[in-house]
Amino acid sequence: MRQRQRSPILSLIQLAIFGFIFWQVYQGMSADPSDAPATAFENTFRTMRLIVIGGIAIVALNILFPIAAWGIGKLRDRQATWSPEERFTVTEAADSEPDRQSRHCPGCGASLFDDTPTCPWCNHPLR
Repeated sequence: MRQRQRSPILSLIQLAIFGFIFWQVYQGMSADPSDAPATAFENTFRTMRLIVIGGIAIVALNILFPIAAWGIGKLRDRQATWSPEERFTVTEAADSEPDRQSRHCPGCGASLFDDTPTCPWCNHPLR
């Protein structure tokens, strides 16, 4: 089985999440509980919420980042196989006369709904 390298971007994002959680825990623990017990209680639960949300974010990153990288790699592989001629080919319609309901000027592409001999926008002959 092929061993995949760990993405440095993923590692930096996870390090930033751990750093933010550590900083918030440090800020919460530096508050003196004797000043305001309600503040200490709020800081404790805020810290616990941050740890849980941070853990969920790291797990989600470890799942979603490789999937996104795989999808981008597949898209790049597919784009590399496209030939330039295929991208810019224009297919002609089977009949040369378009429907009377949806006529377009071949010169400017304006929609035409009446039987005028020239385009009212660019004066291109229509017949």
